[in-house]
Amino acid sequence: MRPRIGALVAVVFVVSSLVWGIAAPSDRRSIAGTVQDAAGAVMSGVTVEASGPMVVTAATDARGGFRINNLLPGDYTVTASLHGQSLPGHKVHVTDSGHAHSVFVFPSQG
Repeated sequence: MRPRIGALVAVVFVVSSLVWGIAAPSDRRSIAGTVQDAAGAVMSGVTVEASGPMVVTAATDARGGFRINNLLPGDYTVTASLHGQSLPGHKVHVTDSGHAHSVFVFPSQG
């Protein structure tokens, strides 16, 4: 009888882990956007950070785009920085049923 109970406990644990692993990300949302310079050219390699119920960073891709996934719903401050230059943060609200968008424009150097 004991081996059956042990096997049952193991099966319940594995199934629970799989269900939680699949279900948990669906409860999370994202912030996406672009970073460009004052002339409208996209900027790659910019560090973007979302700080709120959790803190997550990402870097912009070759098209200046970024996406920060698996966020908990709530209020975030999103900042962008490149080579020591940081832009003021944007306040972004990530809802339970949606995603947020943010656009950053670095001023011209000069």
